[in-house]
Amino acid sequence: MMKEHIALYPELFEYYPSTGIIEVYNCVNRDDSDFESLLCICRFFAMQGKHCIILPKSLHYKSKEYYLIFGELFGTIYEGKCPDLLIDGLFYEYEGHTSKNERRAFRNMMNRGFVQSSRVIIDECGITKCFMLRALSGKQKIGIETDELWVLKQQGIEQVYKSERQQINAAPVFNESVESLRQK
Repeated sequence: MMKEHIALYPELFEYYPSTGIIEVYNCVNRDDSDFESLLCICRFFAMQGKHCIILPKSLHYKSKEYYLIFGELFGTIYEGKCPDLLIDGLFYEYEGHTSKNERRAFRNMMNRGFVQSSRVIIDECGITKCFMLRALSGKQKIGIETDELWVLKQQGIEQVYKSERQQINAAPVFNESVESLRQK
């Protein structure tokens, strides 16, 4: 018996004239607990003129659908993984937390996130930027690829680290509050 393939395609979700667009794959569960956060992140990047796609969560890595969506990951350490977002051709992983312990929440988000992608967006958990940068440095020393780290805060999204060895010392980029992005 031959296994049927699912027709997967991104659907236009939101369009920002003269800026960016947001697409969501038809098989993405819009009732998922993190869908609103993913949408909020995409709105932030779309307002900066970027093309954002919310990707399916779990596809078998040997399937035709996985190859069509995540084909660029083949031959990399991320082969078989399913990052959450594709922003201007780059894969990003979003990680939320449930732990009340700030350090444990941060450690869990970092460990789970950097297994999926070298670009990670985490929820704010009360950890200082200095602590985050020290933890990233430790990950780099053991050979874990870390290209970008962003933090989703109530006031917006802040870039904490970018791999060009240039730490972001300027004021964080806060276009709109998270609540206003969630309501659009």
